[in-house]
Amino acid sequence: MEGRRVPSEPHATERAFRLPWSPRTIVILVPLHLIAFALLYLAVFQLTVHEVVRTYKAGSGAFLAEAANSLHSAMLCSQDDNRRQRLQTLMESRKVLGLEIFTSTGQPLSPGTAADPSVTAFLASTRNDEVVTRRVGRSTLLVAMTKIRTTPRCEPCHVRNTVAGALVVNRDLTASLKATRRRTAVGLAFLVGGWLGLVGVVNLASRRFAQASVDRLKARVGTEPPSASPTTATLGMDSLSHELYRTLEATLRQHHEERTTLESRFENAER
Repeated sequence: MEGRRVPSEPHATERAFRLPWSPRTIVILVPLHLIAFALLYLAVFQLTVHEVVRTYKAGSGAFLAEAANSLHSAMLCSQDDNRRQRLQTLMESRKVLGLEIFTSTGQPLSPGTAADPSVTAFLASTRNDEVVTRRVGRSTLLVAMTKIRTTPRCEPCHVRNTVAGALVVNRDLTASLKATRRRTAVGLAFLVGGWLGLVGVVNLASRRFAQASVDRLKARVGTEPPSASPTTATLGMDSLSHELYRTLEATLRQHHEERTTLESRFENAER
């Protein structure tokens, strides 16, 4: 019975050592990067919100200090009706920033404005200033309060060094925080896209470089003896990489020798 010679196909050997795409790239690296960027987004957003709130707090504090200085000028009037009218004018001129004046009992001067228990509690406390953020439904409010303390200029209408009321500023930060969240998300989306693209390019280049190294090694295995193997200094590798290189070379040489022996046996059988 005539034996059939197995043709020597270089492509068969090449396919055997073709570097496959590892599922680890999709199963591990992609979720890991997504989790890392999600944590980065939360951290950046919280830091940004903190800075936005701190900026608003500083601005509200400066605004209250300016309003307190203007309040003394408005109160320097002997007639009570004119005094109240000046206070109303003061609040109207700063209405865009949500200025409100409360009496020492916690009652607002503006008609139709309900009493705020937090202002009453603030007036009863020992704090002179307070800036807090509150969640009201889906809105985020910044509330800044400062006590109106009497000075020698307030006599004889008020006793010196007493609390005559409070200045309160209510600012809605909902729109600003939404814009901050949107800008942060867009910026981070560009960062994630660029990073994933860079990782993909690096992985593709590394894979092609590794495949080219394997192809060059296979080409040398069939033409050079083992004694001609390059050294660590020649390859420019560290000891660990050189050991891996030698192991791969030995495997390829063994595979080449087995294939050569098998082909020789088939040739002898045909004769």
